[in-house]
Formats: sequence, structure tokens, C-alpha cells
Amino acid sequence: MNTAQQIDVHGLSVPGDGRDKNHDHFAIATLSKSMRLHQSNLTIDDDSRVHGQNQGHLFLVADGISDNLAPTRASSTAVDSVVQYFLNEMPWYHLADGEPEDVTLALEDALKNAQDELLRSVSDKKQGLGTTMTLAFVFWPDLYIAHVGDSRCYLSRNGELRQLTTDHVHGEYARKLENRLKPRNENSLWNALGGRTQERHPDVRHIQLEPGDKLALVTDGVTQEQFRPKLKALLKCDASAEQVCDNLVDGIGKDDRTAIVVRFLPLEDIRAMENRTPSPSDLTARHDMPQGKRPTTPYRTVKRKGIPAPKKPGTFRIAQ
Repeated sequence: MNTAQQIDVHGLSVPGDGRDKNHDHFAIATLSKSMRLHQSNLTIDDDSRVHGQNQGHLFLVADGISDNLAPTRASSTAVDSVVQYFLNEMPWYHLADGEPEDVTLALEDALKNAQDELLRSVSDKKQGLGTTMTLAFVFWPDLYIAHVGDSRCYLSRNGELRQLTTDHVHGEYARKLENRLKPRNENSLWNALGGRTQERHPDVRHIQLEPGDKLALVTDGVTQEQFRPKLKALLKCDASAEQVCDNLVDGIGKDDRTAIVVRFLPLEDIRAMENRTPSPSDLTARHDMPQGKRPTTPYRTVKRKGIPAPKKPGTFRIAQ
């Protein structure tokens, strides 16, 4: 039976300059088995919630494709679909101790549900709702990554940085096949959720985590020039997940920027984290709070006010 691992996690999303809406969405969730004990003569208060020892974690980012219909709705619909699947359909508690192949099939099914929901949500099938998605499911020490599109997941271990996902763009696909002919639309997606086709080709991989490992899930607005050396340096130092997130999305750019950073704490760091982690009831998006009263929370979305509407749509699209 696996046990829970203490983590430090933070998510942050910022709309691109010149955009009045954020096309990115993310989610951070802890999965736990629990019951509400209404009455008993045990040494437990009535109406208490009792939790099992095992916990899973779900992290995901999605980037709505700009030249498809309603990119903001596309990414939010996909994220919501996956969250609802984990909550109501996926038997994650039993699968997590099962065979990796069973978890892989369940994650593929989660993305299929999101795909189906996107197709049901739009009447214009020629244009469609399209989004990328990168999902990390952790049941310590197992990590499963499910991925479509060009958002990314990175693993930092002992100061070394590894990209766990492959960009599903034509340029990367040509390089994989050692094709010397440069594609006309090198950055155009060949694989995503929704869009103009019912086909999807998710990548799912499974690795074993170790205490001290760090994950970063990011959308393509973050992965610009000199991103990799910056991320490697940030994850190599002893910065908190919040500090790393703030640094990753900081700057100026036309594209939306979203990051989730997860630190799987070594034993010596757990006591320090227990003294500063807020309860879920204290978590409030900072732009909803008046200035001077905003708490420091592990999950937030920054919304910039007064940004004019974009003059033209973005360049990302699903290629036929």
C-alpha cells in the first residue's frame, strides 16, 4: 500500500499582453478517499470527515487554440471534463496500486471524454473547439503523464532537467522522422483535443518519482527563448514552488503564460512546509481580494485589467 508524499505546489496563469481573455486553464487537485461519520460512540466528533491514508494528486494545464472557436471555452471545458472524470468515473484508488497498463488506459479514456465533450459543445464542426492538454497524475511514487499538443512537462532530478513530453507540432514530427524537408507550418499542431477531427493521439508515460524531484507543467507561452536554462536554474535552487511560478510567468509576451510547479519534499523539508501551508478554506484568488488584504496562496490566477481587445487572432491552429 503506497503512502502519501508531502508536496509544495503552486499554479499561476497570466493572460498575454493585448488579450482581454486568458486562453489557458489549469487545475491542481488532491485525491483522497474519505467518509463523513455522522454519529458513533467512538472518540470522534459527530459529523467528522475521516480520510484514508492514501492520496493521489492531479495537475493539468490546457491552452485553447487561438484560431479555433472560443479558445477560452475549449481549455476550460477540457479541464472541467477531466476533473469530473477523476471525481465521478475513474476508480483511481484501485488503479493506482494496479498495473501501469490499466492506469494508462484510464488516462486515455479521460482524454477521450474531454474530446467527446468538446465535440458536443459546438455546433460548427468545421471550426470546432481545440485545446492542448498536459496532465500529471501522481500516486506516490508513480507518476503518469498524459499529453496532447505543445504544452510541456519537465522533471528536475539532482539538478538535471528532462522534458517528459514531446511537442505535437509538424516541425518536431519531421525531426523525429529525420525528414530534411522543413515543414511549411513548423509550429502548427498535428495533435490536440477537439478541433476539426475526432481523432486524437495521446502520449502516456509512466516513471518512478524520488523524494527531492520537481515537476513543472507549462503552456507554450512560457517556453520561449532561453526558457530551458532559466527553468533548470530555478528548479536547481531551493526556491519554493510559488517563487518558481512567479519567475516563470514573469515578463512580457503576446501569448498567455501558465505554469504549475510541484516539489516532492525530502524528509528534512516537510516540517518547514507544515508551518506555512494554508488550509483549502483560505485559498482565494488574489485578484478577488482588495489591495493590502491578499493572502499568499498556493493556487491563483492573475487577471490584468484594462487590457484592450486583441487586434487579430493568434497563430496556433490544428493542421489538417
